[in-house]
Parts: sequence; structure tokens; C-alpha cells
Amino acid sequence: MEVFNVSFFNLDIYVPNECQDSPSFTNCELIVSSNYCSNSFYNKFCCRSCYIADVKAGRIREAAAAAAAAAA
Repeated sequence: MEVFNVSFFNLDIYVPNECQDSPSFTNCELIVSSNYCSNSFYNKFCCRSCYIADVKAGRIREAAAAAAAAAA
């Protein structure tokens, strides 16, 4: 099992504006490190953190995601 350390200030990864971590749910780092991002309940509260972890893990191709967001 791979565990990814999420940098909350990593500006090298494009994250869609609508994908943000909930300010009332402050344990997104734990959600990512525990691999709960695939759970839609946790993912909706930690969208940004989970998105960054998915890009780092290669589960989301960042360039494709950025192009899709720009086309929308």
C-alpha cells in the first residue's frame, strides 16, 4: 500500500476551483494517508487533498484534467 504525503501548498498541481477541502473538516491529511479518498463521503470533504494525492499517484493525469476543466 502506498501512502502519499500531501503538500497543501503544492502549486505545481492544477486543482479545479470547485475542488476544495472543507474548512470545517480539518483532518484531510489523515483521510489521504489512510486511503479513504475512494470513499465518496470523505472525498467530498477533502476534494483538494484527495485530488492532489491522486495526481501524485498517477490515478489522474493532470494535463488531461486541466484540459477538461479549461474546455468546460
